[in-house]
Amino acid sequence: MELEDLKRLVALGEGYHIEFKRKVPRPDRIAKEVIAFANSGGGKLLLGVDDDGSILGVRDAQEEEFSLRQALGYHCDPEVHVEVEYVPISRKRDVVIIHVPESPQKPHFLIDEERHKRRTAYVRS
Repeated sequence: MELEDLKRLVALGEGYHIEFKRKVPRPDRIAKEVIAFANSGGGKLLLGVDDDGSILGVRDAQEEEFSLRQALGYHCDPEVHVEVEYVPISRKRDVVIIHVPESPQKPHFLIDEERHKRRTAYVRS
């Protein structure tokens, strides 16, 4: 995806198939978002985009992807498979686009270790 394509996507705003995050939040929260997309119709999670649509980018896109994949491996059952794409917005910043397809293995559950391995399924609404 090119920067102009990204700008058009962001201009659509958040909705059923698009979610903005400035960076990867707590592992359980990012896993919950991805699970909800996988259990619903799929979607795109854009890291480096503020809730108001400001395209800020992230400094270390690979680190954000690593954190994401760690969270999905630890908190998702069964694991959700995603595709990750980087869109450069400046020399030092990228927007990370996480493509989450609708899963053929749904439902996926969030594993919450703090609540004694409680499993909860989420969907987009």
